[in-house]
Amino acid sequence: MTAPSSPPAQPGHQQRAFKSLRRSPRTVVAVGIATLAVLAVYYVLANRLTPYTNDTYLQAYVVQVAPQVAGRVVRVAVADNAPIEQGDLLFEIDPRPYQYEVKRLRAALVQAQEQVRTFQEDLATATAAVKDNTDQRALAQQRFDEVNRLQQAGNATRFSFEDVTGRLDQAVDALREAEGGLRVAQARLEATVDGEHALIHRAKAELDAAELRLAETRVTAPVGGVVTNLQLTVGAYAGVGDPVMTLIDSSAWSMVGHFSQNVLNRIRPGQTAELSLDMYPGRVFEGTVESVNWGVSSGQGRPSGELPTVMAPQNWMTPSQRFPVRLRFVHLPQDLPLRVGATGIATIYTGGGPLMVGLAKFWMRLRSLLAFFYF
Repeated sequence: MTAPSSPPAQPGHQQRAFKSLRRSPRTVVAVGIATLAVLAVYYVLANRLTPYTNDTYLQAYVVQVAPQVAGRVVRVAVADNAPIEQGDLLFEIDPRPYQYEVKRLRAALVQAQEQVRTFQEDLATATAAVKDNTDQRALAQQRFDEVNRLQQAGNATRFSFEDVTGRLDQAVDALREAEGGLRVAQARLEATVDGEHALIHRAKAELDAAELRLAETRVTAPVGGVVTNLQLTVGAYAGVGDPVMTLIDSSAWSMVGHFSQNVLNRIRPGQTAELSLDMYPGRVFEGTVESVNWGVSSGQGRPSGELPTVMAPQNWMTPSQRFPVRLRFVHLPQDLPLRVGATGIATIYTGGGPLMVGLAKFWMRLRSLLAFFYF
């Protein structure tokens, strides 16, 4: 018995299949347009609610170590790229010239103190002289009065009257001279600063400055960190204020990210951020927004006496200007070595629901993992 043959295809089925094939390109285009629209909406929302940048670099305070006194370097106490603590000795300048200056000024202080004691003795002598001459003048005045009365009564000679008159004039002149000496002695001791004689005060100030210069021959680390690019060696001459060593402060790391200007109005200090460093792939760190810079160099005018040059834009849409935003790490492991200038990525969470935040966090971690493939 033969098997029944399959029924022939109906013409209506063939026509519907043919129409579906004709509609498929339109469907693909529609799906593509819809996808692009969804991506555009997502990009706009992500750019506003979770702004992201891959133009970041790690930053720390870089201290240029410069001596406050000049001299020949006699000791370098640190090694290149070695960690140091605040207060550790970095290098030492030949202290001998400054030691000699301290000794000289100590002797000058002793001389000033001795001179002030001499002034005090002069004041005592002048005071005694005024008292003695005051007594002599009073005695001369008494003798003059007695002789004057006798002369008026006709009982004294002209010679006696002239003698007591001369003695009184001499006593008055001597008293005036003694009083002048007393004023000079008092003026010498009245030259004081903060209750201390000016000569001693000046000698002490000069000695303190010399001792400070002597102490500054030992240059210590102002902060803890790492000395890098060390070029200083024993025998080199160090000038006042000339940087001779570079010190990276390891206590305050931050990341600077360049964000487009159209999102700056939503970025505020204190907002949550996530940071990742390419030198540590796969690790994402919590951070916060510390500050937003108020300008970049392209907007700074410089007086030149010339008219400004205006460059015509080369494209129909000018690229958006980017501004630095400083981001601070919330927590960094103490044993995690960092390097100034290291690049990375950053996302700031200015708003949005769980979906936008979740997508941004997913992209941060995916992008951090991709750093394993950087060469």
